Amino acid sequence: MRKSFAFSPDVRSQVGTVLHDSLTQYSKNTSRGGLWEHTLLFDAYLLRHPFINLKTGFIGTYRYGTSNPHYYAKDRENEDWKQLGTEDEYNLRQHYLNLASYVTASIRYKSLSFSAGARMERSQSTMKQNHGKEEYKETHLDFIPRISLTYQPSNKSQVVLSYYCGVKRPSIWLLNPFDDQVDDYNSTRGNPELKSQKSHSIGLNTIFIGEKLFVQFSTDYIMTMSPMFQRKWVNDDNPKLLYESYFNGDKFQSIVPSLMLSYQPIPAIMISAFGNIGGLFFYGEQGNLLQKDFIYNIQVNGDISLPQEYYIGGKYGFTQSSPILYSVNRHSHLYSFSLLSR
Repeated sequence: MRKSFAFSPDVRSQVGTVLHDSLTQYSKNTSRGGLWEHTLLFDAYLLRHPFINLKTGFIGTYRYGTSNPHYYAKDRENEDWKQLGTEDEYNLRQHYLNLASYVTASIRYKSLSFSAGARMERSQSTMKQNHGKEEYKETHLDFIPRISLTYQPSNKSQVVLSYYCGVKRPSIWLLNPFDDQVDDYNSTRGNPELKSQKSHSIGLNTIFIGEKLFVQFSTDYIMTMSPMFQRKWVNDDNPKLLYESYFNGDKFQSIVPSLMLSYQPIPAIMISAFGNIGGLFFYGEQGNLLQKDFIYNIQVNGDISLPQEYYIGGKYGFTQSSPILYSVNRHSHLYSFSLLSR
């Protein structure tokens, strides 16, 4: 049995100045809050054998989150700050309780090994204003499985096929429905109707280890239902202020094969390379394709050990990184050259 405690503070004080039509407006917001988490874990082996293991357990997590923003304003720089009196309206409290029981089993026979597990999880989240009667409440019951099959013909090679299901739930910061103006140009707001996202991941991973060559090839496919996306926009009434919030899409899919090589023909020379290419697909609330992107990366490294303890190395990379929804990333080049001595 294990117990743990964590605390993430949220303590801020921000001052902003806005110039608009020769008028100056001063604003300030502060916050003293945070997120507390208590976790209790208990597990036990039902069966322990060199070839078969069966394990079960229970995990409980309780979180308590607070958001306590205070807003101030003044018309002149040398004036005292005037509190706007909206503390009760914007103060938030979130109670989150997650209870889960799980069972895992693993079987090994010669060069084959199989593992499987499942978790039944019930979560309940309640968020309300400190002195308000209205509250946002959600309860979820999820079945979360995972499976893995490994084939290892020798100590130098291995093939793994796996499936995993995962759930990610929004934090109090993503659910907060009130504006938090970070500075004169950025304002964030959560979405109290944000849903949890569930991901299904299938992966194939192969490894070969030789005396001079190391090779790893993998392919990963991920489908995420109700993914949480970040959205940014500008309103006509204040074109200098960029707003940011969150919403759920219909689904998000990605498939990315990758290859890693490392070759050492002689002890003084090491050559390595990494590359991948894949696709990302974003779908909106009605299931329509909003955006598709291709990503590709390649990186080559070379290191040579010279006499008298000198080292020479070089690197080149070409990257098209993963964008987020409604954004475009351009490719970039990376190259370096080094000469070192001890």
